[in-house]
Amino acid sequence: ARVKLADYLNDNDSEVVDYLDDVASDLKRVIPGAEKNRLENLIASYDFDGALTCLKDIADKISIKI
Repeated sequence: ARVKLADYLNDNDSEVVDYLDDVASDLKRVIPGAEKNRLENLIASYDFDGALTCLKDIADKISIKI
């Protein structure tokens, strides 16, 4: 899920909005609430560059490579 999310953001693909809805419960389990909310807000406002940066920061903190 996390790699596909990064792919959507890299491609500036608006499908990421629907995809985020599909994986929200999975993300909730691995991403702290405030950071998950920030990521969701960036995606909802179509700030895909900001969301990708946020996702990379989150991935670094939880030791996941994207």
